[in-house]
Amino acid sequence: DEKSLNKIMPKKKINPRVYQIKNNQVINIEDIVSFIDIPWKPYMICAVVLLFVYLAVYTHIERRFAEKKQRRYTFRILMSVVAYSLLVFVLCFVSLGSKVRDNLFDKINLKISGYYTIADYQKNGFILTFFTHISDLIIETPEGYNEDKILAIKEKYPEISEGFEGKRVVSKSIKNVNVIAIQSESLWDPKKMENITLSGDPLKNMRQLSKKGFMGTLVSPVFGCNTCVPEFEFLTGFSSYFLRSGAYPYSQYVHESISSLPSNFKNNGYVTYGLHTYDKYFYGRNKAYGLMGFDKFVGKSDLVDPEIKGTYVSDDEVTRQIIKMYEEKGDKPMFLYAITMQNHGNYLKQRYDEYDIMVNSRVLESNDLIGLKDAVQGVHDADKALGDLAAYFSKVSEPT
Repeated sequence: DEKSLNKIMPKKKINPRVYQIKNNQVINIEDIVSFIDIPWKPYMICAVVLLFVYLAVYTHIERRFAEKKQRRYTFRILMSVVAYSLLVFVLCFVSLGSKVRDNLFDKINLKISGYYTIADYQKNGFILTFFTHISDLIIETPEGYNEDKILAIKEKYPEISEGFEGKRVVSKSIKNVNVIAIQSESLWDPKKMENITLSGDPLKNMRQLSKKGFMGTLVSPVFGCNTCVPEFEFLTGFSSYFLRSGAYPYSQYVHESISSLPSNFKNNGYVTYGLHTYDKYFYGRNKAYGLMGFDKFVGKSDLVDPEIKGTYVSDDEVTRQIIKMYEEKGDKPMFLYAITMQNHGNYLKQRYDEYDIMVNSRVLESNDLIGLKDAVQGVHDADKALGDLAAYFSKVSEPT
């Protein structure tokens, strides 16, 4: 009843959006922690113990001092200034000082990988790794960079601009073709791996489809993480080469409408959809996708009882959702960009009960072989889902 609710509900009105953000952050932490295996070492445990001892001693001295004589405000202000000055000094010295990074770091053999942060923390310690990564968020303007310089480069190579301006990529014989792009998680070709045997081809459908199209090797700008970086490059055409290592383009740089594939399709009368079978707010996609021209963005929370295979939503579910979104699009042609999730790590524990392709190797240990079997199964399932999608659209009258 209302009387009971008043006892358990806070009097202060809760902002639903703030609660949702905090709740999402908690979920983020839970997801990330599930991938982390902290290698506790003696010096780390010693550091934690010393920290608690220091806090206990400091608290005891502070209380004894406070009982004898109350500190003046001037003294407190002075101590605060000293403390914050030390913090700013460390921040500027380690993070923002390019001379320190360029000269001192090499001399003390400090290397920041940019993709394997755990190893950085183990080797360099917290301060040198954490504060150094802060500088990765800052992009320095190149010397001499200005509008006139860019226009001069454009005038220097007129054949490039003449080749693209005012021309459509789509063949004139095909009008309003539907376009579906899929960024498949951890997709690779197991047949290129040596010293293993496979009972079948994990990319059977893709190789069959390539006979009527194209198939090749793509070099990804990231390794091990940062799914949003190749995604950003594909959707915008912008290179992430000039961004700091570890930068997240969506959350850090996409704060207003930008030109992209979805916005260009939208300007040509298309309906534009984004699909990701994970949380929409990850990497700031929920805000960035609208600014890039997506009419609708469907995430895991929008799916009703999706099929889970292994740890995440299956690739078969992605195919079903693509077909569903196509059938509901209306009369307009469709541009759809989908990101899969099934084949995402971790590969340290067995993820599947059954395997469609047998994998054997005389050189791999049992744990490594389990991880390889899971990775091959993930590729096989992605290929099967693509084959099912191609089979569906081969029967559709609209060019896709």
